[in-house]
Amino acid sequence: MKKLSWGRLSVLVLSASLVFSACSKGKDGTNGTNGTNGTNGATGTANVMYSAWTDVAFTYNSSAFAYVGTITAPKLVDSILQKGDVKVYVNLSTSTAPAISALPYIETYNTSDTTTITFSAYAVFQATKITLVSNFDFSTTTNTSGAKVGQFRYVIIPGGVATGRAATIDWKDYAQVKAYLNLKD
Repeated sequence: MKKLSWGRLSVLVLSASLVFSACSKGKDGTNGTNGTNGTNGATGTANVMYSAWTDVAFTYNSSAFAYVGTITAPKLVDSILQKGDVKVYVNLSTSTAPAISALPYIETYNTSDTTTITFSAYAVFQATKITLVSNFDFSTTTNTSGAKVGQFRYVIIPGGVATGRAATIDWKDYAQVKAYLNLKD
């Protein structure tokens, strides 16, 4: 068995005393004065961009066997296409009595026991434009009262952080999206 020298013993005792003194509770310092509160900023929307309700004219494309409409979206750039999200909504009614649905929009009618008609519309995104494709003419029209019916709106949500808190909203429910992102009509 080795003997412990006085030099090693004193280093060991000194080390132990430093560890215990570093862990002991010290005196509380005095607190400084609180600063003044700043003014509240405007409610933000995390750089979310959205369009006004827009008229869209659809034309029949015989090579695609579909009706096609285009929305110009100058803020829809490649970085958003790569890392962000774009949502498109249609107001199936008027601005005074809205009936808003997210695209893709699918509605099925049973006209008899054997006939089913399905209306559908979806969006294709490219830099600076959104192409709408439908199996029927989904053009903005005017009802008998002169109010516009069938206007479209897009919402651009730039990518920020690759991971983060998940929003607990239904992106297909325009009312929830509008409230969550503070969108104005």
